[in-house]
Amino acid sequence: MSDLDKKVMKARDKGFPMKLGKGYWCTSVSEELFNPFIMKNFNKVFPPNKRCIHFSYKDVTKKRQQAKRELSKDYLTSHCDYILFYNKNNEPVGWMTGEADDGQTYYMRNTGILKSHQGNKIYRNFLMKFEEYIKDLGYERISGQHHGNNTQVLVPKLKAGFIITGFENHENHGTLIKLVKHLQKDRQDIYIDKFNI
Repeated sequence: MSDLDKKVMKARDKGFPMKLGKGYWCTSVSEELFNPFIMKNFNKVFPPNKRCIHFSYKDVTKKRQQAKRELSKDYLTSHCDYILFYNKNNEPVGWMTGEADDGQTYYMRNTGILKSHQGNKIYRNFLMKFEEYIKDLGYERISGQHHGNNTQVLVPKLKAGFIITGFENHENHGTLIKLVKHLQKDRQDIYIDKFNI
């Protein structure tokens, strides 16, 4: 087991399970437990539409499929989280997955909560506690990208101190807004000074 693996396990032991109010809670799970739930529920939370076409590697050459597998495998071994949200009956109701983006930045890749459980401040409460977990690991920034109309994620993140740092026109997901939260005051101060906020 690498030093990073030990550090991640220690932080997970300290940070999870997280109580999120109203009987909701979340915990870190294996990819094998995570994947069936997200595969079954992703389109319920994010219905496909003509503006959000998910590129599929099954439609390209075997050489490109293999290259993607190899790059993803190495990329995701650095630090990757699979988190499931549960209700008071211990039924999964949502997810979050993310990974190291670089040596200082944690990328929150995707979060979804089933419609019948939205509006219960699950995400807002998660953000506050998850930030401490990420900080314990030594990251200095958290980043994420979201559609401009995804107010259920944008509003809690902006209230939690995330800053809009850019936009991307992505071939799969359309226009995305990039948000970053600086976890250390000195980095935040540098950003504010540099961009005269």
